[in-house]
Amino acid sequence: YFQDSAGKSKSDLPWLEMDTNYKQTLLERPAKKIGVSYSVFWIAVAALLIAGHFAVKSIAGAQDRYPWIIVIGGVALAWIAIEIIWSYRGLVSLAHIIKAIASKGEAETTATWFVGRVESIYSPKHMVMSGIPVFLIFGTITIYFGTACWTDSIALCWYDSVVALFIFFLGGMSQWPFWGMSDLIYRLPTKPIDRVNLFSHPHSNIMRVGGFLLKVGLGGVGLIVLGEILIYYAPIGETRIYYQVIFVAISLATLVWFLVTQKNIHRVMAEQKRKQFDEVSDELFQMVERASQLATQDDYFKVLFLTTLRSEISRLPEWPFEAKALISMISASLGSAVVPLLKMLSTGQPIPW
Repeated sequence: YFQDSAGKSKSDLPWLEMDTNYKQTLLERPAKKIGVSYSVFWIAVAALLIAGHFAVKSIAGAQDRYPWIIVIGGVALAWIAIEIIWSYRGLVSLAHIIKAIASKGEAETTATWFVGRVESIYSPKHMVMSGIPVFLIFGTITIYFGTACWTDSIALCWYDSVVALFIFFLGGMSQWPFWGMSDLIYRLPTKPIDRVNLFSHPHSNIMRVGGFLLKVGLGGVGLIVLGEILIYYAPIGETRIYYQVIFVAISLATLVWFLVTQKNIHRVMAEQKRKQFDEVSDELFQMVERASQLATQDDYFKVLFLTTLRSEISRLPEWPFEAKALISMISASLGSAVVPLLKMLSTGQPIPW
């Protein structure tokens, strides 16, 4: 259960109870129906697809010099599905943070808006819409060039092609939530948010939103790195360049996504910090103006308190991450983009811009 602003183990928003009434995503529903966790379900699906490859290979009597390719593909499939579900649940869980920082009279409305937007972003219709273009792009390359056919078996070729297309479709489905988060965070500063407590623990204020987005970004970059390892060693010939260009573009786009989302959270934090700093500064200025009239010890203590408080507010964070988090995200994104780019340039491969 979520902790509300009063610290009670109860939420005023009943649809936030993650263990009972929250809406499941399309990818989570099968696991819910058979009563297992979504992680176990998608790992089992990946394992079955890997086992299916080896079963078809055995029946067809094919020789496979690259059995690890289907294993990496299975890992990628489970990774994509689990991250989609995890990110959805994570975003919904942030609703209590949104409720805590919203204006008192608008807290319930703002939290309801937030969860409604999350549910819309992760709706089957939207995710399928983003899955189809990616499916068509990668599917065309896969089918036309036969990049999933590295054995002498037609049956295994078709099986691996279908698995690859399924993975590409899932990867495309993840793109709508990924970019939908940007729109969600972009709209956040337009809402009635005026109770941001920058003195609280980072896990209890808006900085938790920034930390969550960092994890989502790193998860995406990790998946890109996995894909780059796959295409680097897979026997796909000249078509490798097309995959590399796409992965480079996605890596750079992920970095831009991270910076844009953090910038929008920064707007909320900076505005709240400026508001608190101005309020303390105005009161301190009024005290200083009446300096000649300050006759009691309490007055002098108040001036000292306001001066100290003003100094502390000036040191409050304005960005929802630490420097090391920013460095890790930039390094991971640029690394996953620059390494294959340098590889292309060093081998003299033409880049199909």
